[in-house]
Amino acid sequence: MKKLSVLFLSIAVFIFYTSCSKNNDLKNPDPVTIDSATIMGFKDSTQLIKSITGISYDSASGGITDSATQFYFYDTLNKKIILSLQPVTNSTQSYDGIEYNYNNAGLVSHISWKYFHNTQSDSTPFISSDYIYDDVNVLKSASVNQFGGKHYTISFNKTVLSNGGYQLAWKDTSPYGYPDSSSYIVNFDAGGKMQEYYYVFGNTTYWSDSSIYDSNGNFSKILTRIYSNPGSSSSYTFYDFISRDTKGDQLYNLNQIVNNGLANIPNSISYSFIGVDAIDDYVYQYSKYPALTTKIYREDQSGNPYYVNFNSAPQYDSKDRLVKYRMFFNDAELSYGDYIISYYK
Repeated sequence: MKKLSVLFLSIAVFIFYTSCSKNNDLKNPDPVTIDSATIMGFKDSTQLIKSITGISYDSASGGITDSATQFYFYDTLNKKIILSLQPVTNSTQSYDGIEYNYNNAGLVSHISWKYFHNTQSDSTPFISSDYIYDDVNVLKSASVNQFGGKHYTISFNKTVLSNGGYQLAWKDTSPYGYPDSSSYIVNFDAGGKMQEYYYVFGNTTYWSDSSIYDSNGNFSKILTRIYSNPGSSSSYTFYDFISRDTKGDQLYNLNQIVNNGLANIPNSISYSFIGVDAIDDYVYQYSKYPALTTKIYREDQSGNPYYVNFNSAPQYDSKDRLVKYRMFFNDAELSYGDYIISYYK
């Protein structure tokens, strides 16, 4: 169930949405002229995803190992979106899931976890989190509440870069890392796309990832650099997205809506202030259009590197909407799973 949860929750977190440009305040839509399912200025409700069914498979046998469905409810009037494990018809009913709340600029301002099973000893100990942005909608701070009365705040220090972009740097003050020892640095270009991110322990940089984009704004390559000793490092292409489709951006758009304003921070370093343990593997594959062929860096049991190709054939409905997509999870087995997507119309 762990892999399936990660597959689902990767939808609930960052898709590297450009949030550095100033947004106009949102106005409640006219219910006569705009569909009731619209939210955050997304006018075409035929594109709104209603549910995603995740199916995970055994890599060796190809047999199904797990499946579950996650539902999406859009409350335009109250500026909230609910991700739940049961169908939701109104925002006041009980459900097992996560509620996202938005400010007047459409940015995520509050997230609350409403899982019935949560206890202090649960692997998902979050209760709620609040987010503050600067005057150009870049994340400034995250404040997290946990079970047992635990609370912590993470501050994001922004530096404007000479290329017109900006850098965010912060220390992991949560109980999950090494408070005041683990820190992160993420660089963005002038358009808000992530360029590099670095993991630093103490005063030592351990590794970094760099992103290369194609002309459509898709991830083209992910380059990883390992810093073994001060002044020395080795690098390799972690993912090479050899080909992508030219349509099917519904998953990308869903994340733009759900996670608006969270400054394009990679999933793998955001758990401490988002509370969703998602994996970048999935996000890279559907940003912006679905990957068709991906060259994946792997290592054998002796640590020797090799590459494999993963092929996917997205399926579309009569409106050219993505309805099924197979993705890999780069673990020891190179697992894979399907998203099956339904829409409100």
